[in-house]
Amino acid sequence: MAAASGSDAGLPGPSFATLLQRVERDLLAGVASAPGFTVCCEPSEELLRYCRDLLAGGKSGNSVKDWRCVMNKRIGLSYKEKRQELVWLDDKLEQVERTMALLKGERHLPLLGHARKGDATGLEKLSKMLVKSSEPMVVKPRHGSNSKHVFLWPRPQEVDANSLEDSVLKASESHDKSWDKESWNQNAVPFLDLVLADVMSRPKMWKNTHPQYLWVARDGSIHLWDQTAEGFQTRHAKEPEDLPVELVHLLREILAEHWQRLRADSEQIATLAGLDEIRVDWLLGDPKWGPRIGELTYMGTFAIELIPVSLRLARAFAHAHLLRKGEAVHFACF
Repeated sequence: MAAASGSDAGLPGPSFATLLQRVERDLLAGVASAPGFTVCCEPSEELLRYCRDLLAGGKSGNSVKDWRCVMNKRIGLSYKEKRQELVWLDDKLEQVERTMALLKGERHLPLLGHARKGDATGLEKLSKMLVKSSEPMVVKPRHGSNSKHVFLWPRPQEVDANSLEDSVLKASESHDKSWDKESWNQNAVPFLDLVLADVMSRPKMWKNTHPQYLWVARDGSIHLWDQTAEGFQTRHAKEPEDLPVELVHLLREILAEHWQRLRADSEQIATLAGLDEIRVDWLLGDPKWGPRIGELTYMGTFAIELIPVSLRLARAFAHAHLLRKGEAVHFACF
């Protein structure tokens, strides 16, 4: 795998080794802050043993674990530990209120209402609100993930009322097999609830059309990964699409203006809530709302198609937890 030149998009093109060194430097900044960091839930001894094994190359001494392995291990442990204090991170309703309290202001796109299956009055109210709206809206389950049973209505005024009302009913009754494999925390969120929220007018779902194309370093610089490298796309087997140059330029402009705040807010959420990791999904480019959080994700995926980055993230996570506990780790983090 190598870093692409990115000349068409005007992006820097360091060698792959140089780009990985930048990623390592950013991860090490987090590891260095581990001593003295307060977490809301101390890691179990089983997780600490897993961290030791990971850094040592696995129990057999010859296996290598990446972030997907860490994520799956922690999901499994969540069913043993059942830590109620972490449930809010998977709750599409409560995370909005908790984030607002932590950061002293609104960061998510506004929630317009919520209702529970069986609450005929509440469901009818949401349906009427959606039918009467001329603003973009989204209907989604309070407990969902993986973009399942999410109904996006960029122009609800152009859609017949029956379709809009049907989306409210379907979201309230939704279930997906993939949710059974998620953490205990997510499955502890009240099921059959749904939320109605504002949505951006022109959503650009790069995570679907151009997964793992770009990497934004901690300093805000944008880098382009080589899509032709062997083994790069493990899930997305189709031929990579061309990256829209005009959107790259727009992203660069947005990050130049907002990156420092986006990074600071994301790091503040982790610090103030005492989290050992958190993925903050920021939505960018809407002239009305500006940068807004779409959702928070705990124990979720992160760069798992970028195997070299996934490996380093897993090792940094393990190293930081052991460092917090005062353990002398006698091997390099990477």
